[in-house]
Amino acid sequence: MKNRWIKISALAALSALAGLFASSAGAIGEQTSAEPGYLYKTTFVRAAPGKLLDLIALYKERMAVCDASGDERPFWWRHTQGDQWDLMLLFPMESYTKYYSPERVARRKKGAADSLLS
Repeated sequence: MKNRWIKISALAALSALAGLFASSAGAIGEQTSAEPGYLYKTTFVRAAPGKLLDLIALYKERMAVCDASGDERPFWWRHTQGDQWDLMLLFPMESYTKYYSPERVARRKKGAADSLLS
């Protein structure tokens, strides 16, 4: 029963967050009713036992690739109890077309290569 309430609470929080993003985009004037909304990729990650801090450090290092490629950093937060994941990452993509455009893919590859060299 407790697990069910945790899942319901998480879904409610995600719905509120999605509503917040949708309302802020509309307030700025970026979105009209005929246009599709902004796209986010959601990733749930589970750390190996005792390795959560190592996983967090790995994602912090990965932020340099986002900065170098010009992509926005993901929103991320830690899950504290209950379900089978430790981190949730929300990556701003804008749209599939723009995220996977040849220019942005090339920038991400260059950013990854540059971060390996430094």
